[in-house]
Amino acid sequence: MIKVFIVLALSSQSLMAHEWPSIIDASETVRIDDKKTEYSVKIFGTNGEALYSLDCHDFNYENDDYNYSGDFECRLSSKYNQGVYSNLLVYGESQTADWENRGVFYAAHFVTKCAEDKNWGRNRRFKLRGMTLSISVSNENIKNENGIVEFNAFTFSFSVKNSPMVTDFISVRDDPPEWFHKPNMCTNSNS
Repeated sequence: MIKVFIVLALSSQSLMAHEWPSIIDASETVRIDDKKTEYSVKIFGTNGEALYSLDCHDFNYENDDYNYSGDFECRLSSKYNQGVYSNLLVYGESQTADWENRGVFYAAHFVTKCAEDKNWGRNRRFKLRGMTLSISVSNENIKNENGIVEFNAFTFSFSVKNSPMVTDFISVRDDPPEWFHKPNMCTNSNS
């Protein structure tokens, strides 16, 4: 009888899940309107250092570093390890453009049932880097004139909770539904 032994040499790092710095739980709710079209918050580690920045703007915001799109878009960036992603809220590992993320909101989605989609609607949840981040749009006041749908105002909520068991570098989801980046395609019949 011949015994065959296969020895695999694995580094200890490949066997262990990545440990991210612990963050301090936080939450906030603000009203966004035509006078206040942006929102920014720092996410702090338990060591007191700012680890991440959540920056939200409309498509009119000028920035050399990032191209904001949609009627309101949130970008999560790391202060210490961004990797290859322009926004950590990307929906796939092979991001090719800034707009390929689940942090973008389109007002046209809020006049249909598309706003209730569990991954792409008014409430978005991201699990990544030792945290669970939630962003949402509610109490929206929508202007719909001549086929152009815009936010007049809405309530924006943000929360982040320390989740040490979450070890993913980004929060990968399935590709968006066909209607997501074509807001006028979103109707009550396809949501």
